[in-house]
Amino acid sequence: MRILVADDDPVCRHLITSGLTKQGHEVIETASGTEAWKKLHEEQDALRLLVLDWMMPGIDGVELCRRIRREASENYTYVILLTARTYKVEMLAALDAGVDDYLTKPFNQDELHARIKVGIRALGVQQKLIDAHRATKALIDHSPFGISSVAGDSTILQSNAAFAKILGFDSPSALSETTLKRLFSSAAEADNMFRTLAQESEINCYEAEWLRADDSHATVRVWARPIPQLGDAGAIEVMIQDVTEQKQLEQRFRQSQKMEAIGRLAGGVSHDFNNLLTVIKGYSGLLMRRNDITGPVREKLRAIDVAADRAALLTRQLLAFSRQQVLQPRVINLNLVISEIAEILKRLIGEDVRLSINYDKGLHSVFADPVQMQQVALNLVVNARDAMPNGGELEIRTENFKLEEDEDQHGCRVKAGDYVRIVIRDTGTGMDETTLAHVFEPFFTTKEDRGTGLGLATVYGIVKQSGGFVWASSKLNSGSTFEVQLPAAQSRVSARLSS
Repeated sequence: MRILVADDDPVCRHLITSGLTKQGHEVIETASGTEAWKKLHEEQDALRLLVLDWMMPGIDGVELCRRIRREASENYTYVILLTARTYKVEMLAALDAGVDDYLTKPFNQDELHARIKVGIRALGVQQKLIDAHRATKALIDHSPFGISSVAGDSTILQSNAAFAKILGFDSPSALSETTLKRLFSSAAEADNMFRTLAQESEINCYEAEWLRADDSHATVRVWARPIPQLGDAGAIEVMIQDVTEQKQLEQRFRQSQKMEAIGRLAGGVSHDFNNLLTVIKGYSGLLMRRNDITGPVREKLRAIDVAADRAALLTRQLLAFSRQQVLQPRVINLNLVISEIAEILKRLIGEDVRLSINYDKGLHSVFADPVQMQQVALNLVVNARDAMPNGGELEIRTENFKLEEDEDQHGCRVKAGDYVRIVIRDTGTGMDETTLAHVFEPFFTTKEDRGTGLGLATVYGIVKQSGGFVWASSKLNSGSTFEVQLPAAQSRVSARLSS
C-alpha cells in the first residue's frame, strides 16, 4: 500500500516511515501540509491513505483534510490524524472536517499499524462500492432504454445517454434544464400518468406522445415507479423505449395491406366490368352498322359507344392499379422515354409553370414497359400541374442510385443493388399528413369535380408491377416530391439468375 506521511518533525516522520516500510508499505514523506497537498495533486488519486500531523507549517492536517473532502474525488482518501491534543471539542471538529481516525501522541507502532489495517480494510470496502457503482453506471449508460430519476416537482435529476438521445438532446446534462412534464405533448397526458402512478404505484408499458428538443413528436413506451431511496417522497424512476419508427412501420404496413385489398377488389371489379362493356360495345357497334338507323337514334348510339370507351379507360386504370394489366417490358433508357414526351409535357403544364428536366448522362437501363413509364411520367406531371394553379416550378430528374445493403425505405424492404430514380418535384400547394397517407388510393382525390382519383393509383400499380417503388413526400404549402425507383436492368437480370 502506498501511504503518504506528512509531519514537520523529522524524528517522528522517520519512526513512522521505518515502521510502515517494515510492514511492506511504500511510504512517501513530506514535511508540511503544503508539500503534501502538492504531492496529492501530482499523484492524482494514487495516494489514498494519509497519515497527517495536525500542527504543520502552511496547511495543517485538519485543513488539508477539509480541502481533500471539498474536491470530492470518486476515489476515497482515508485520513489518520496525529495530534497531541486531547480536548473532545477539538477532536469532534477534526472528525467533522473529514478525518477518519486519529492517534494521540505519544503512540506506539502497534497502535499505528492497527489503524493502518483498519484504513486498508475501509478502502477495500470503498473500492468494491466504487467498482459496483461504475459497473451499474456503465450498464445504465449503455442501455438502449432511456432511464432517468425525477424529483417530486418533476425536475429531471439524472438520466442516461439513451434518454437524451431518444428526446433529441445533446447530452444528459442538457435535460437538467427541463422537467418531465414538459416532455409530454399535452399537460393532460402528463397529469394522467402521474395520477395513475399515484394510484397504482407502478406503470408498465404505457404509451405516450412526448416532445423532442426540436418540438417534433416521439412515441415512447413508459415504465415508472417510485424511488423513496432518494429521500424525496415524490421521486420516481422513469424508463422509456422509443417506438416511433415501429409505429410508423406498423402504419405503413396497414396501409400497404389496405392498398393490396383495394387492388384485389379493383382487379375483380374491372374484369367483370370489362365483360359488361364488351357486350355494350358489341351491340352498339352492330346497331351502328345498320343503315336504317339514322338521326337522333344514331347519335344516341354514338354517345353510348363513346361512354363505353371512357368506361374502358377507367377499367384499364383500375387494372394498372391492381397490377393485373398486361405489360410489354424490355430493356429501356428512361432518359429516352422522358425526352420523347418532353414537348407534350411542356404543352401540358402551360406557360405559367417553368419546367426543367435534368438527365443523368450515365443513367443505367431498366427493364420496363416504355409506354407505361411514359404514362407514369404524364400522370405525375399532371398531378404536379394541378397543385400549382398560380404557376410555379416543376423539376424532373433522373439519377442512378446504389444501395450497398438491404434497407427499409418508407416502410418497404428494398434489396441491395443498383437502381434508377425518376424524381418529380413541384413548388405547389403541397399536402398535409392525412392527404399524403391516402395519395395512392384509387378514387381518392382533392380536386373535387375535376379528377377521377385514379391518376396516382395508376402510377402506383404500374411501378409496383414493374418491380419498383414509388414514394411521395410533401408539406403543406411547401410543394411535393414523387420518387419512382426501379431496379437497374443488370440488377434485374442478376436477381433472375440467382433465383
